[in-house]
Amino acid sequence: MRYYFFFLFLSSLVGICRLGATEDLDEKQELSFYRGYLFWQEHLQRPKMPYDLEQVIAGMQAAENGDKLICNEEKLHAQIRKFQEKLLAKQTEENLADAETFLAKIAKEDVTELISNKLYYKRLKNGGGRMVKSNSTPLLTYSVWSYNRWGEEEIISRDLPLPVMLENTIPGFAQGVSGMMEGEVRQLFIHPELAYGTYGKFDPNLLVIFKVEVISADDNEIHERS
Repeated sequence: MRYYFFFLFLSSLVGICRLGATEDLDEKQELSFYRGYLFWQEHLQRPKMPYDLEQVIAGMQAAENGDKLICNEEKLHAQIRKFQEKLLAKQTEENLADAETFLAKIAKEDVTELISNKLYYKRLKNGGGRMVKSNSTPLLTYSVWSYNRWGEEEIISRDLPLPVMLENTIPGFAQGVSGMMEGEVRQLFIHPELAYGTYGKFDPNLLVIFKVEVISADDNEIHERS
């Protein structure tokens, strides 16, 4: 049943999604093109994994033909896990190096240092009124970017005000937001040790960049007064 719904999903792409490469394809070819497109996005794009596209296609053709592997599937999966662990270790090391290089560069610009080589911020807009305290729950809008040698990538965007309990956030965010005034906008540059580290929700050892605006210094106080 799940394959039926997957086929319907792919079928819905035909006529909706259009790339120049699909203009002269029939429906079967176009569905195959989009399956390949989705396969790359879901399995080959992240993490940045080296691969030989011709061998990817050859492996798929072998599976379609029912060709038997020399090793059994258990050994194959073990070998793939070993290879992935090796790639992950390399990515972890490279991301940390990228983060430290970036912070060393940003430290020379017009930024405020909170923790040397670990946490900086740039004030984009001044604020006034109440100040955010370390144990408060400010009402914020924010967006988040990750950074490594592949460039910056937006990973989260919160355009609607959201109450955030600072005590439950990553250390770099909590320290970077503490002391902000209502209406103030900051850009935070956070070392992975003060962000998500090697076992976070994103790729290991990513430097993260937040753009934060304080709508209210403490959302709890608003509810208490109301």
